[in-house]
Amino acid sequence: MGIGDYALQTDRPALPGQCWETQPADFLSKVSGAATAQVNTVTIDSAQQNTVYTLEVEQDGVVASCTITSNNGAATTTTIADALEAALLLIPSMVGMVSSSQATNVITLTSQTPGVAFTSVLTGASSGDGTTATTTANAARADLYPGRALVRVASQDAQCAAPAAADATAQVDSWVVAGVAVNESITVTIEGDFDLDGIDEIVAFSSPPGAANNTAVAGLVLEINVHFEQHYVAGDSLIAAAAVACTLTLTSEIAGIGFNSAISVVAADGALATSTATLTRTANVPLRPLGVACDALGHESDTSGNQVWPGGQPVKIVRRGLVAVELDANITPSIGDPVLYRAVAGATESLGAFRDAIDSTDCRPFPRAEWAEGAAYNVKGKRIGILRLY
Repeated sequence: MGIGDYALQTDRPALPGQCWETQPADFLSKVSGAATAQVNTVTIDSAQQNTVYTLEVEQDGVVASCTITSNNGAATTTTIADALEAALLLIPSMVGMVSSSQATNVITLTSQTPGVAFTSVLTGASSGDGTTATTTANAARADLYPGRALVRVASQDAQCAAPAAADATAQVDSWVVAGVAVNESITVTIEGDFDLDGIDEIVAFSSPPGAANNTAVAGLVLEINVHFEQHYVAGDSLIAAAAVACTLTLTSEIAGIGFNSAISVVAADGALATSTATLTRTANVPLRPLGVACDALGHESDTSGNQVWPGGQPVKIVRRGLVAVELDANITPSIGDPVLYRAVAGATESLGAFRDAIDSTDCRPFPRAEWAEGAAYNVKGKRIGILRLY
């Protein structure tokens, strides 16, 4: 009986983030990115006399609207702003929704619930009578979901966050080959952990003698791409090759996974040629995975009923032992498959969910982990797999 089967038959099912063989409080880190309260300013730009001014604020479908009429002959932009802000404070629905303050001709509105947006609209005699602007944008809480991968925040090692595309940079090697003679051959050598098993492999590709620079480079591109598409990581390419004229470009398909490359040109007799191969490199920026978010029983739920770790609070992280993880859609891992997590998610995908194969350039490898079971379990609407972290 597998670990997942055993957990499902106990009084506590294998919920995302549940762990065995380790303490749940294995590692504590603060969730990065607490919610930010939106701030809008309403500026009275022109003082129209005996004119109706209306200020409307809406948040979560609740509307607070106030109207004042400027004093005929005595109104200034400051008196109009003061009267509007005073009228706004008298509206009962403003309590707990948006706070306000006024200085000269500017009214400042602040959401009283960080992470909840609002709109403000000012109308007067003409469009030039006033303007509204958002000076601090609303930012929702960075909730984290149990059973998904977490990464370190680059500037704050004590903080964690959900994965993002910018967490790592893909390495790009561009080789410019020049002066290859008709009896010379170009050899490209690439070294890297292409099957994500922690051990580097070395592969080499050679052009036949007699080809012109451009033709030789184009032939190498085809040979390299075919090789990497047919080998490694569940049939997906890990290195992508491209050519423009006599420039050969090698790109890591998984950002954060580095490699080494070299080019040599040899004559038919095996002697090194005098042709040149010049390298320009976009350096690899490595991954910063931290662990798996532990289960969050007892914490609040989001709108879909999922238990979450709220933004800005300490979160328990599993870094060793067995842990139930949330799988990407339609994934059923096999023992020995690579362990990857989603760093780019579409509308129906989940950041940090785990996979056993790369998905274009949207996934990253999760180091020091292996699938403990070749199975997937459906628990409370989620697809669950069992990882061993070491």
